[in-house]
Amino acid sequence: MNTRDKAWITMLFICNYILTKLNLLIYMTKIFLLKILTKIFLPYILEVYITKRERMIKMRANTIVGQVARGDKFFKRDIEIEKILRQIEGGRNILISAPRRVGKTSLMSYIKENPPKDYRIIYLNTESVNSGNEFFKKLLNTIIREFESLKKYTVSIKKFLSKIDGIGKDGVTLSDKELNYFFELIDFFEKLNLENEKLVIMIDEYAQTVQNILKNEGKERAVNFLQMNRELRQKDFTKSIQYVYAGSIGLENVVSKIERTNDINDLVSLKVNPLDNEETKGLINQITKDSGLVFNDDVINYIITKMEWLIPYYIQILVDEIDQMKSKRDVAVVIEKEEIEMAFEKMLEHRTYYSYWHERLRSLNKDEYNFAKEILNFVSENDKISSSEIFNVSQKYSMDNVDYKEVLNELKHDGYLNNEENIKEYKFNSPILKVWWYRNVAN
Repeated sequence: MNTRDKAWITMLFICNYILTKLNLLIYMTKIFLLKILTKIFLPYILEVYITKRERMIKMRANTIVGQVARGDKFFKRDIEIEKILRQIEGGRNILISAPRRVGKTSLMSYIKENPPKDYRIIYLNTESVNSGNEFFKKLLNTIIREFESLKKYTVSIKKFLSKIDGIGKDGVTLSDKELNYFFELIDFFEKLNLENEKLVIMIDEYAQTVQNILKNEGKERAVNFLQMNRELRQKDFTKSIQYVYAGSIGLENVVSKIERTNDINDLVSLKVNPLDNEETKGLINQITKDSGLVFNDDVINYIITKMEWLIPYYIQILVDEIDQMKSKRDVAVVIEKEEIEMAFEKMLEHRTYYSYWHERLRSLNKDEYNFAKEILNFVSENDKISSSEIFNVSQKYSMDNVDYKEVLNELKHDGYLNNEENIKEYKFNSPILKVWWYRNVAN
């Protein structure tokens, strides 16, 4: 190898060495710059991502579906609240009637949590109660739980409390296991000194309790139960005790069947109405506040026209469906009519939202059930049914005038049908329920 070749090899080696060092320097420079950039910009990038994610999380409609609305989820209906409070403050016993999902339990809950001055309000639901003694036991348990922790009432009920073995998660345990709780309740009330307060007892699903007793124990026991409750309302001590009964089935219809309307004629009947147009707008605006969902007036009016029967439950479901459709939003979105249509279709996919309406009819006897179902099937297919057509259907099941009209009244009271536009024609209250019934029951 001559001198020139050695020089070339040496030069190549030096160049390769320099390039290796340069590559290493470039690599180290990249790492250095990356560290600097990461230190400077990563917090900002994370902040932007987290802020966006938090904004998406915060952008949720404040809906509640199928539960009692409380706190900021409660839509305050001043007219309905005032209507109930006026009767309470007037010292009357009340029967609140409304179909399921109109919002009566939420109204009762609000009044319980915001009672008038010098009123104490107790609430209990007796939908699952099947006997009179069980009813009065549950009522007594609820009242004792309310008062046993209050020192100001300890002296006035001390004698009664001596009967109690204990108060546990299942309620009050009394020393005598074979008690008549109706008489124990009277004994308790006679010993209770409310001083300057008044006690209001709210009993939800009372009509269902009467119906349960009628089904499980017979007409005589159901009549006796109604009479005992009337007797309670007429005792001397009830000058400071009032009752508010409520239910999603009509108490008047239940007692009419056993010819005992006289046992409830001391109750002032109040009806909780669906929302009006302005209340509907107010509810939608309340549950979509700060949610990034923008419902302009045209869209709200479109909802009102399409829904017709404006009950809070359906409005909550509709907004909840739209909220889920737009769940990845991080900026405000304007809702269009096409999206309302999509939401209505999605609402109908949830069988559990509406199955109660069919299950409720199963409390009727066989002929009454088949008659009611055929009427509803017909209306779901034909939009309306005339009184003469209803009469013709009733004859198929050998129902007399009284029987079929009682079932028809139940369908009206319980929120299925109305004849407000024409007294001789009936249609579904809710177009949503009508479509669901047609798809899931009639066909």
